Parts: sequence; structure tokens; C-alpha cells
Amino acid sequence: MEQVDLKCTACGGRLAATRTDLPLQVDETRLVTLLGLPVLACETCGECLIEDEVMSEIDEALSTSPDAMPITDAQRAELDRRLDDMEREGPVGLTWDEMEAKARSRKR
Repeated sequence: MEQVDLKCTACGGRLAATRTDLPLQVDETRLVTLLGLPVLACETCGECLIEDEVMSEIDEALSTSPDAMPITDAQRAELDRRLDDMEREGPVGLTWDEMEAKARSRKR
């Protein structure tokens, strides 16, 4: 079977098989990061292509209710610890607007 070189739709560069971590916005309240996702990445611009079979698996996994996803006792303990910290200390960190302003001020 002849191997076909796939080209990037963004820049025309060559696509190569690799793995990457990819954040996906599932809905208004959920953001997940897929770790070690197999993709075809452009060697020139970095644009990623997810093959149909992989995308089908992602769709299936994300369609599962978060309540139906099992978590370990260690994960539950860590979530409880973080919730306790937040209730005791209040929210910490920066808002997106604060982070963006901080990053923009560094460029000057």
C-alpha cells in the first residue's frame, strides 16, 4: 500500500504522527485536557489534525456524564482537601482579565 503524505490545511506543511496534550472546552462549565493524544501535527506551523477514529473515541468519552465517571479514593480525598482549602482561604489566583493584563504588561 502506498503511503500518502498529508499536508497541513493551514500552511501546506508536512503532517507527522505524534502525541500531544490538548485542552478541550466541553461545555460552558467543563474544560478537560486530553493527555498524550495521538495527532498528526504540522512540522511547520504546529497545527494539529485529529484522525476520525480518535475523534470518535473522544466524543464517546466526553458524552459520558461526569457523575458516571468513577474516581479513586485518593482522587476524592484530594478534591475534598482542595474544597476545604478553598472554603477556609477563599478563592486564590488571578482572574483571566488579571492574568491577561499581567502578561500584556510584560511585553512592553
